[in-house]
Amino acid sequence: MMTDKDNNANDYSISDELLEKFKVLVADRCGLYFQDNDLRAMKHAVIEIMKTSTAVSAEDYYNHLKNSHDRENEFRKLLNSLTVNHTYFFRDELQFRVLKDKILPETIENKRRAGGDVVTIWSAGCSTGEEPYSLAVTALEVLENCGNMRVAIYATDASTNALDRAREGVYGANAVKLVSEERLSKYFTCVKGRQKDVKYRINDSVKAMVEFSYQNLLEEEVPRKCDIVFFRNVIIYFEQPTIQKLLGRIHEHVLDDTGYLFMGYSESLLFMRDKYKMHVLDDAIFYRTVRGGEAGGNAPAFDKYAPLAPAYPETAESGPASVPEKYDKQKFNEVLVEVIKSVSAEQYIKAVSLIDTALEINGHSNQFAYLKAQILVNQRQYDEAVAVLRSIIVYDQLYAPAYGLLGFIHYEKEDFEQSRTALRKALYIDEKFVSARFHLAELHKKNGQTENALLEFKNIIRHVSTMLPGELIPYSGGISCATLMSVCKSNVERLTM
Repeated sequence: MMTDKDNNANDYSISDELLEKFKVLVADRCGLYFQDNDLRAMKHAVIEIMKTSTAVSAEDYYNHLKNSHDRENEFRKLLNSLTVNHTYFFRDELQFRVLKDKILPETIENKRRAGGDVVTIWSAGCSTGEEPYSLAVTALEVLENCGNMRVAIYATDASTNALDRAREGVYGANAVKLVSEERLSKYFTCVKGRQKDVKYRINDSVKAMVEFSYQNLLEEEVPRKCDIVFFRNVIIYFEQPTIQKLLGRIHEHVLDDTGYLFMGYSESLLFMRDKYKMHVLDDAIFYRTVRGGEAGGNAPAFDKYAPLAPAYPETAESGPASVPEKYDKQKFNEVLVEVIKSVSAEQYIKAVSLIDTALEINGHSNQFAYLKAQILVNQRQYDEAVAVLRSIIVYDQLYAPAYGLLGFIHYEKEDFEQSRTALRKALYIDEKFVSARFHLAELHKKNGQTENALLEFKNIIRHVSTMLPGELIPYSGGISCATLMSVCKSNVERLTM
């Protein structure tokens, strides 16, 4: 890497082929997908950030993002630039609503009973200040009936430019698009911009509640103990080991047993179920800490896609009976219990062996064979998983989950045409197979087929709206209806921007 920034030999041109690589890198790392008509903006952002790095060329910068020891810091800088226009006041309104109506009043009351007078909230990755100021407005509305109690908000970010803008507290019309007229007149002052465009300045009463400071989350420092943490749309910037380290530190040093953690709706803590338990209230999703071996949720330990036990409903039309008329049911059930124990303990080799034993007992079971395929997928043994799924289909051509998992495998192997075919087959068999529909929507999004993606996400919202918020989506690995609903709404919002 080059260190002399005055050298004029730096090449900031980006070929279409390399730009496609940047697009794929961003999508793979954080799920932020750029359509073809957005690539010009992406190219501009890459060039501007690249100029502040030590890269001598776009190819050099790409390799730095992929392989360097500080790639996470560099990727965060790039993402800050790419997502700067995606933030606004009261984003994900349901979370602010449940904060105002339920969580903050209860936290204030509990603090009062314990003899305290201050509730603390941390807004991590606060960017240009829309989130912490939204928290401040919410707190002011709750505090009107809470006597001498106070709410202190600590807002941190690694971008000094973003913090300067946050402290200034002046925003355009897009940033306040979800702010009600009542709040706008009470907590903002309308001012004129340079070209007579309308701007809104946050009032001093709101500013006084927020303390902004620089923080690089990759460093060891964490803020003081907090009652509520907003850690939304932060983990998308990091790789899995870093995510677990950050959330582990919050669990150990920031939140106590009664604290609340809010994440972005496209983010999931299923992989940290030993530390956090998901809650759903009025369709809003948040987490609370888990201590001392308490069960952290219904999600399986081994993979976000794999159910602990198959939950897809069998129907009379699903093909021939999976279980033969005569078999040792007691022995079969004993093996089933051991399979579930092995999966929960992440003893996958043992689980597969037990499943083979079970299949020998009853001759064939769609559910056992499917679970074996799931385990193989989790181990990235795709060819072996495909063979198992093919055996299911030979036995039962109308078993929709087998086609759904085949679609996922082909997607992971970047065989998108095969993936589309399998997912459509699953949906032909059962149009309400939500997990398959979600993968099809993601496939359309990846291929730039925006209208098709929007149609599928809206179809999912329609199907899921008839289910209970806490109900789990079959074959999703423990994803709740509320979570999936929120993810789909977020995708619809992003794709229509």
